[in-house]
Amino acid sequence: MVLFYQAETHAFTKEIMRSSFERVGLWPWNPKKNLEHREENSPPVSQHPEDEMKDPLIDVINVCR
Repeated sequence: MVLFYQAETHAFTKEIMRSSFERVGLWPWNPKKNLEHREENSPPVSQHPEDEMKDPLIDVINVCR
């Protein structure tokens, strides 16, 4: 448990927090950088056919409950 608190103290310094917020465009606010970071790290919405079956299957499961 002590190691957790030591790691937390090291990881959440002002300098580290500021640099991470700056890197992703949160502070200072930079919408272009923020969107670029989001596009790099967020997968696109899946267009697979099995996604179309998800809602009817969830309905069947709810009815059976």
